[in-house]
Amino acid sequence: MVVCMPITSKLKKDRRIYLPIADHPSGIHGSIITFQIPNYDYFARHGETVGKVSTALLNNLIERAKGIF
Repeated sequence: MVVCMPITSKLKKDRRIYLPIADHPSGIHGSIITFQIPNYDYFARHGETVGKVSTALLNNLIERAKGIF
């Protein structure tokens, strides 16, 4: 199981609940929806890693997730 935050393809302006993301090598761009934290069976859904976020952004996302849990 993985716990994640979905990414929308649109750039949202409200940074209290959306964080911008742009990973040029993978082509992923848009906004991370920080108030939704679904979980998925990574293997059953044939999950794959397609990009990476910076350490600073990852730490920010972890802190936001802690606030929800």
